[in-house]
Amino acid sequence: MESWPFWVGALALGGIAVGALAVSGRPLGVSGFVSAVLGRSGGAPRTSSALFLVGIVLGGLLAATSSGALSLSVADAEHARFFGSGATGLFALLVGGTLVGFGTAWAGGCTSGHGLVGVSRLQPGSLVATPAFFGTAVLVSLILSRLVGGAA
Repeated sequence: MESWPFWVGALALGGIAVGALAVSGRPLGVSGFVSAVLGRSGGAPRTSSALFLVGIVLGGLLAATSSGALSLSVADAEHARFFGSGATGLFALLVGGTLVGFGTAWAGGCTSGHGLVGVSRLQPGSLVATPAFFGTAVLVSLILSRLVGGAA
């Protein structure tokens, strides 16, 4: 499978961030759009938020289909090797998703909002949150790699 050039992704992310602001009147942030759809965001447009979230899914399907790599699964072999399959693996996904939800609420947004929009606007909270997100991701991946026995 051949990857798209980095600059295509960069242009797409920049365009999406600007487009989301133009359509919804709010800065891009997936957790903010989810909150709007769930009715937990004061005054955020539900319809444009829902369309944005559907667009994320459709865009992923389009990218996978166009690359010939479309395959649907709940988790891959590495996930099953570490957490198990069946109910145990699904429980791990549920716990992980719940922790991500709490984390985005605690951090006042998600990686897309802080990393793409907040950093570009030099917002102090985003300048702290984004390195914390990525630093934690690197640390956790190194720890899991050691525990599972894979290469870092």
